[in-house]
Amino acid sequence: MKAGPIITILLVAAGIAVAVYSFMQSSSPYVTIAEAKAAAGRKVHVAADLVPDSIVSNLERKELRFVVEDAATGERLPVVYHGFKPENMEAAPRVVVQGAVENGEMRCDKILLKCPSKYEGKVETSGT
Repeated sequence: MKAGPIITILLVAAGIAVAVYSFMQSSSPYVTIAEAKAAAGRKVHVAADLVPDSIVSNLERKELRFVVEDAATGERLPVVYHGFKPENMEAAPRVVVQGAVENGEMRCDKILLKCPSKYEGKVETSGT
Protein backbone atom coordinates (compact mmCIF):
# COMPACT_ATOMS: atom_id res chain seq x y z
CA MET A 1 0.00 0.00 0.00
CA LYS A 2 1.23 3.49 -0.83
CA ALA A 3 2.11 6.03 1.85
CA GLY A 4 -0.36 8.69 0.54
CA PRO A 5 -3.60 6.87 1.52
CA ILE A 6 -2.15 5.84 4.90
CA ILE A 7 -1.18 9.44 5.72
CA THR A 8 -4.62 10.64 4.61
CA ILE A 9 -6.36 8.09 6.88
CA LEU A 10 -4.16 9.07 9.83
CA LEU A 11 -4.84 12.79 9.28
CA VAL A 12 -8.62 12.21 9.07
CA ALA A 13 -8.53 10.09 12.24
CA ALA A 14 -6.50 12.77 14.05
CA GLY A 15 -8.96 15.45 12.92
CA ILE A 16 -11.91 13.45 14.20
CA ALA A 17 -10.14 12.86 17.53
CA VAL A 18 -9.43 16.59 17.94
CA ALA A 19 -13.05 17.47 17.09
CA VAL A 20 -14.45 14.97 19.62
CA TYR A 21 -12.01 16.14 22.31
CA SER A 22 -12.93 19.80 21.69
CA PHE A 23 -16.64 19.02 21.86
CA MET A 24 -16.24 17.12 25.13
CA GLN A 25 -14.24 19.97 26.68
CA SER A 26 -16.78 22.64 25.69
CA SER A 27 -19.91 20.73 26.66
CA SER A 28 -21.37 21.09 30.12
CA PRO A 29 -24.21 19.17 31.78
CA TYR A 30 -27.54 20.54 33.00
CA VAL A 31 -27.63 20.36 36.80
CA THR A 32 -29.69 21.58 39.73
CA ILE A 33 -28.61 24.51 41.88
CA ALA A 34 -27.41 22.14 44.61
CA GLU A 35 -25.36 20.16 42.08
CA ALA A 36 -23.89 23.37 40.65
CA LYS A 37 -22.77 24.46 44.11
CA ALA A 38 -21.24 21.03 44.74
CA ALA A 39 -19.39 21.20 41.40
CA ALA A 40 -17.82 24.58 42.21
CA GLY A 41 -15.34 25.70 39.58
CA ARG A 42 -16.69 23.34 36.90
CA LYS A 43 -18.71 24.75 33.98
CA VAL A 44 -22.39 23.71 34.11
CA HIS A 45 -25.84 24.73 32.86
CA VAL A 46 -28.52 25.54 35.44
CA ALA A 47 -32.18 25.87 34.43
CA ALA A 48 -34.14 27.66 37.15
CA ASP A 49 -36.81 30.22 37.89
CA LEU A 50 -35.84 33.88 37.76
CA VAL A 51 -36.56 35.56 41.10
CA PRO A 52 -38.78 38.57 40.42
CA ASP A 53 -37.30 41.98 41.26
CA SER A 54 -33.77 40.56 41.73
CA ILE A 55 -32.37 41.99 38.49
CA VAL A 56 -29.74 44.70 39.04
CA SER A 57 -27.87 46.07 36.04
CA ASN A 58 -24.73 48.21 36.26
CA LEU A 59 -24.17 49.78 32.84
CA GLU A 60 -20.83 51.36 33.75
CA ARG A 61 -19.31 48.01 34.73
CA LYS A 62 -21.32 46.06 32.13
CA GLU A 63 -22.46 43.79 34.94
CA LEU A 64 -25.80 42.12 35.51
CA ARG A 65 -26.75 40.50 38.80
CA PHE A 66 -29.84 38.46 39.52
CA VAL A 67 -31.00 35.45 41.54
CA VAL A 68 -32.35 32.12 40.32
CA GLU A 69 -34.39 29.67 42.36
CA ASP A 70 -35.00 25.93 42.16
CA ALA A 71 -38.79 25.59 42.09
CA ALA A 72 -38.68 22.12 43.68
CA THR A 73 -36.42 22.92 46.65
CA GLY A 74 -36.59 26.71 46.97
CA GLU A 75 -32.78 26.89 46.94
CA ARG A 76 -31.44 30.13 45.51
CA LEU A 77 -28.26 31.03 43.63
CA PRO A 78 -26.96 34.55 42.95
CA VAL A 79 -25.76 35.01 39.37
CA VAL A 80 -23.21 37.50 38.02
CA TYR A 81 -23.02 38.11 34.26
CA HIS A 82 -20.53 40.47 32.62
CA GLY A 83 -22.48 41.89 29.74
CA PHE A 84 -25.70 43.71 29.05
CA LYS A 85 -29.13 42.62 30.24
CA PRO A 86 -31.02 40.60 27.61
CA GLU A 87 -34.11 42.28 26.23
CA ASN A 88 -37.38 41.26 27.91
CA MET A 89 -35.57 39.54 30.79
CA GLU A 90 -38.21 40.71 33.27
CA ALA A 91 -40.85 38.77 31.32
CA ALA A 92 -38.93 35.49 31.43
CA PRO A 93 -40.17 33.15 34.16
CA ARG A 94 -37.21 30.77 33.69
CA VAL A 95 -33.61 31.15 32.60
CA VAL A 96 -30.73 28.87 31.75
CA VAL A 97 -27.37 30.14 32.97
CA GLN A 98 -24.07 28.66 31.84
CA GLY A 99 -20.97 29.12 33.93
CA ALA A 100 -19.24 28.02 37.12
CA VAL A 101 -19.99 28.62 40.78
CA GLU A 102 -17.25 30.58 42.55
CA ASN A 103 -17.53 31.84 46.14
CA GLY A 104 -21.24 31.00 46.27
CA GLU A 105 -22.11 32.88 43.04
CA MET A 106 -22.62 31.61 39.53
CA ARG A 107 -20.12 33.38 37.26
CA CYS A 108 -22.24 33.25 34.14
CA ASP A 109 -20.86 33.18 30.59
CA LYS A 110 -24.20 32.85 28.81
CA ILE A 111 -27.87 33.48 29.57
CA LEU A 112 -30.77 31.84 27.74
CA LEU A 113 -34.25 33.17 28.45
CA LYS A 114 -37.20 30.82 28.58
CA CYS A 115 -40.05 33.12 27.67
CA PRO A 116 -43.66 32.10 28.21
CA SER A 117 -45.55 30.89 25.20
CA LYS A 118 -48.17 33.24 23.85
CA TYR A 119 -50.58 30.29 24.02
CA GLU A 120 -50.08 29.51 27.71
CA GLY A 121 -52.56 30.75 30.25
CA LYS A 122 -55.18 31.99 27.81
CA VAL A 123 -58.70 31.19 28.90
CA GLU A 124 -61.52 31.99 26.55
CA THR A 125 -64.92 32.74 28.01
CA SER A 126 -68.13 32.83 26.11
CA GLY A 127 -70.52 35.70 26.43
CA THR A 128 -73.46 33.45 27.25
